[in-house]
Amino acid sequence: MKVVLPIIDNHTISFIPRFDTDNELVLSLKNEASGVSTDVVNTYSIVNEGTEINFTFVFKNKDRYQIRIKEGDEVVYRGKLICTDQVPQDYTIIKDVYIYEP
Repeated sequence: MKVVLPIIDNHTISFIPRFDTDNELVLSLKNEASGVSTDVVNTYSIVNEGTEINFTFVFKNKDRYQIRIKEGDEVVYRGKLICTDQVPQDYTIIKDVYIYEP
């Protein structure tokens, strides 16, 4: 799950694509509450083994979205996104144990 802050409009999401991309990517955000889907103008760059996509979008606090990134008709990445003003915490889940990593 990707987390964005409502206080800024420029966002960067890192992800590992299903296959190598070399053409334009289409970023679609679907609001889970309203069902409205929006294609967002973006730029992307290849970083190590993954991809970073940069875009501008105004989110409201506590909104949840489904992310779909496509190259042509092929889906490169699918996931979820939540907008929150809380600071996200890093943790690891290991069979009934949660480990907080500050």
